[in-house]
Amino acid sequence: MAEAIISLEGVTKDYGAPPRQVHALRSVDLEVAEAEFVVLLGPSGSGKTTLLNVLGGIEAPTSGTVTVAGRRVEALEEEDRSEFRRNSVGFVFQFFNLVPTLTAGENVQLIAELRPTLGDAADRTHTVLAGLGLEDLTERYPMQLSGGQQQRVAVARALVNQARVLLCDEPTGALDLETGRSILDLLQRAQRETGTTVVMVTHNSAIAKMADRVLNMRSGEIVGDRRVESPVSAAEVSW
Repeated sequence: MAEAIISLEGVTKDYGAPPRQVHALRSVDLEVAEAEFVVLLGPSGSGKTTLLNVLGGIEAPTSGTVTVAGRRVEALEEEDRSEFRRNSVGFVFQFFNLVPTLTAGENVQLIAELRPTLGDAADRTHTVLAGLGLEDLTERYPMQLSGGQQQRVAVARALVNQARVLLCDEPTGALDLETGRSILDLLQRAQRETGTTVVMVTHNSAIAKMADRVLNMRSGEIVGDRRVESPVSAAEVSW
């Protein structure tokens, strides 16, 4: 098994105070190998999105250690946490989160400019958009794009800085079957062709068939952890 790129030990996340305190994560231990495709399954309120946010440094755990791409995320100061998110992780959300006043190309280039050491931001933007079949849409604004096209731009934005880890929160939740498959294909290609680690939150058990590993969550705990013997391609996923 490849070396772990994600490691959680005794991670808890609480909101509020007794007697109304909510335990969103309860002593979570987890290791994810580099280049794994992991799906987090569970009902609403099970802690899936909270776990993703803790991995990405969006939220700090109440206790425990979170190591991602060699960084102790929970120990980082805010400035260092921002640098970690900029250099090590990419985010793909359900509702795209594109800047409405920027074109598709500008939305991606804005992120590319955060890592100038990787080369010219405009060149990298063109390369990633072309690789995702979006070169003809670079001058369009989000309101001029379909939902699927907006999500592809969001994936391009997550990939342009060569993130080692992609954190995806219901990336197909607002899309139809065929459009959703195209997004899953992009994520699967990133994992298989570049060795990117993908952690995807979903409530859709059909998507689990394309993962290397499936984690089931309930009430803030990982209650199931199984490997998928023969992951299917994104084109074979149906729901």
